Amino acid sequence: MFDNIIITKSPNADSRSSKDNLTLDELQRSTERHIFDVQQGLALFANFLNLAGDNHDFTKKAYMEEFYEALTSGEEVKDTKWYKMHISRERHHLSSKAPDDITLIDVLEQITDCVMAGLARSGEIYDIALPDELLQKAYMNTVELLKSRVKVVEGSV
Repeated sequence: MFDNIIITKSPNADSRSSKDNLTLDELQRSTERHIFDVQQGLALFANFLNLAGDNHDFTKKAYMEEFYEALTSGEEVKDTKWYKMHISRERHHLSSKAPDDITLIDVLEQITDCVMAGLARSGEIYDIALPDELLQKAYMNTVELLKSRVKVVEGSV
């Protein structure tokens, strides 16, 4: 889907790992490399956010007739077969069914969905609080997601 991020070891930009005879030039190069590496990581997250936006509510579009039936049948939407499928296949309905590999990308998609839908439809935003444990899981899974995309190589900076 997205290319891995290649970073070069740069221990000299940190007091915990810097060598004793560090020069100003080495520090500057290591710092610039670190900033570039962070930019790459944030660009990866931006790509994931864009992908989430591109795929948002795909089950509404793919199953429009079923969605229409769920809204117009007189049945409570949350009790319909369509809604159960919708929350099981979409990643952003975290209060109803959070994916095991939840990330902060999913959290940001839910926040954005709830704010946009609430303001556009009724002018109010429903309660979107999430349990602390779920947010911690999303945080740690996001760390692991980024780690899985980074390859550290030897080299000089």
